Amino acid sequence: MKCPSCGETLLYGLRVCRYCNEPIDEQYALRSAVYSTAIARACSLANNIRTMRPIVGLFVVCGILGFVLGFGRGYAVYLMIVTVLDALVVLCWRWKYGDADVPDDEFKEAQRMMKLELHLWLALIALEVFVLFACWRFLGR
Repeated sequence: MKCPSCGETLLYGLRVCRYCNEPIDEQYALRSAVYSTAIARACSLANNIRTMRPIVGLFVVCGILGFVLGFGRGYAVYLMIVTVLDALVVLCWRWKYGDADVPDDEFKEAQRMMKLELHLWLALIALEVFVLFACWRFLGR
């Protein structure tokens, strides 16, 4: 929880701030603890999503190469589903936390990062569709 006076982070359950000696109301402490937990959870989820980027990127490359090398459309489409699912996870994060106005620098960075992540995955999906269409149209695969 945060101290209502000085803004320092405190352990939940303290009755007085150990930095400024401000008394802490029990209801305020509960609200602050829940608020801080929600922000931490959102930031953690954003970091987990971002960590998955290289793995999903590898699936994208494998799918495109597999299709170009002749493993079949089903192989490429199956791997493209992974990209679409990752974009849906980012979209869900943006839907849940994207418009929240929270005065926390780490949370604002997570919002910015997830917006960029969504644009990245949408661009990759468009690239995959383009490559699949081009190979199907011009290579007959």
